[in-house]
Amino acid sequence: MLWLALHLPLLPLEAVAGDDAVPRVVADRMVRVANPAARAAGVQLGMTAATAQSLAPDIVTVPPDPARDRRVLEGLALHLWTVTSLITLMPESPALLGEMDGSARLFGGVPPAIDAALAGMAAAGVTVQWAASPAPAAALLLARERPGTIASSMERQRLALDTLPVHCLPFSQKVIEALMRLGLRRTSEVLQLPRAGLQRRFGTDIVRQLDQLTGAAPDPRLRWSPPARFDRRMEWPVPVEAMEALVFPLRRLAGEMAAYLSVRGQLATAILVTLEHEGRADTAIEVRAASGTGDAEHLLVLITNRLATITLAGPVRALRLQLVAEREVPLGSAALFDDPTTQGERT
Repeated sequence: MLWLALHLPLLPLEAVAGDDAVPRVVADRMVRVANPAARAAGVQLGMTAATAQSLAPDIVTVPPDPARDRRVLEGLALHLWTVTSLITLMPESPALLGEMDGSARLFGGVPPAIDAALAGMAAAGVTVQWAASPAPAAALLLARERPGTIASSMERQRLALDTLPVHCLPFSQKVIEALMRLGLRRTSEVLQLPRAGLQRRFGTDIVRQLDQLTGAAPDPRLRWSPPARFDRRMEWPVPVEAMEALVFPLRRLAGEMAAYLSVRGQLATAILVTLEHEGRADTAIEVRAASGTGDAEHLLVLITNRLATITLAGPVRALRLQLVAEREVPLGSAALFDDPTTQGERT
């Protein structure tokens, strides 16, 4: 089995619209994520927000919001769903995992299947680092530390892992420092240690993690199940007053709807767009496509053209897109994958 890991290092920032040329960070008291413009100004992860502000006075700070990040990750899973039906969400990374054996057969090889997955991420406008490997834990680690790696066998996986520095291992800082005090510098040196000694010194969790990393131990993952109906919502920290500001969330949601329709072999014939306002009643608009559409750009054009006919009732704090009616793609085309029916099924 081959797993593709899609690591999304800037997801907490890319979940919110913003100018990439302006320094932007996700921070509470400490900087958690920084965009390239912030890093160019000297901002580093782990420094205080006050220090970051002193280095870049025009810096934009986005508060952490794990719920928002997970919603975006679920939207990205819809894009990956067009490539593989076996997907795991990793909000803590943040990352997506997809099993690629069936996809390689469908797309004519592993590289074309990976290209298709990356095209979905590009359409969503997110930064991605990727790697493929037989063990899901190894794929995640390599995506972070050796992006672009395709370890198509256990032997190639071990070779890729062996060269990683010890500090890259997914252990606590305390364990990393202890390993380095023992004179260990490479992952290969850690993997060669007797498991009994490691367990006595560091506990069973470290041994289990190492064995899952090499594929020597089972690594069950919770399978993501797509929604029964398309109903997606985006909100942002500061309400927007201009219709143009809605293009970013609309483009993202339209892309997710197109992916959803593609897998199910359907075309949208009616869409409900809801604008949520500050202190006012929501604005709900129905958008119709008599012959149906499943193209992201066409969906975006239909929605923006319809919104252009109205006047905003007030600042918009959230946007919701719902699929109201649909029909099958002509000639009775079937869905790309069978629809998983068991929420939380383990693989």
